[in-house]
Amino acid sequence: MKRTVWKSLTGSLVLAAAVVMGAGGGAHASTNILSGNVCSPFFPPELTVGQGVFHTQMGVINLAPDNLDRFVECPILRDNTGSTTGMSNLTVNTVTQSGTANVVCLGIITTKFGSIKISKQLQVTATTAGVPIKFGATLNKSDAGSGSFDLQCDMFNGAVISSIEYGEP
Repeated sequence: MKRTVWKSLTGSLVLAAAVVMGAGGGAHASTNILSGNVCSPFFPPELTVGQGVFHTQMGVINLAPDNLDRFVECPILRDNTGSTTGMSNLTVNTVTQSGTANVVCLGIITTKFGSIKISKQLQVTATTAGVPIKFGATLNKSDAGSGSFDLQCDMFNGAVISSIEYGEP
């Protein structure tokens, strides 16, 4: 009798675990979305207010009065530190308030000591309709348990980085 009850309990627990995990198994990749406002200027240094990089509801925008481009750095949270396959996707959504403006972005994955593990640079001409920079899965290497993700962009005058979409396997 005890054996029959134990087998029934074990079977029920296995069935419950299968229902909770689903037919596809455990964890799956998800897409994270960051506002462009996470990006901070790094060149030229923003020594005084009004040098050109502003944070608005649209994201981060280059409105430099000298009409020159500005460089920003956008930290990307790495929350799957057990993975060695980097990012499963990376898209930088760009737009302008009027006209067109180039945006050149460099996606970087580093080791825990800051050495570049893999990087990829892409460029688009942003428009008022919006143009994504699609890295896809090209940044697909990382160290298990360490290292970081980073995005550095050269924004021509008038360019906006509105959001950053990324995923980890």
